[in-house]
Amino acid sequence: MKIKKFLNSIEEFFMENKKEINNLEDALEKLVEKRLKLLKKLNDEDFKDDDKENLKNKLNMVKELEKKIRKKLEKEINKLNSKKNIE
Repeated sequence: MKIKKFLNSIEEFFMENKKEINNLEDALEKLVEKRLKLLKKLNDEDFKDDDKENLKNKLNMVKELEKKIRKKLEKEINKLNSKKNIE
């Protein structure tokens, strides 16, 4: 009985991590789209210097968020893989 309960808890853990990984991948995809949209807007349109600087700041924020999410995603995937290797 204890083994079955333990296996169920491991399965729940993997499902939870998989869900978190999917959410991180979705967020990353949206950020990439946003970054591309900002780059296109920045390259295609003429702006005042203040507006252009504002767009550049937004672009940098998006890039930083992308880095953080990629790092978190890599960490979660490694954690999931290490748990699978234990099994």
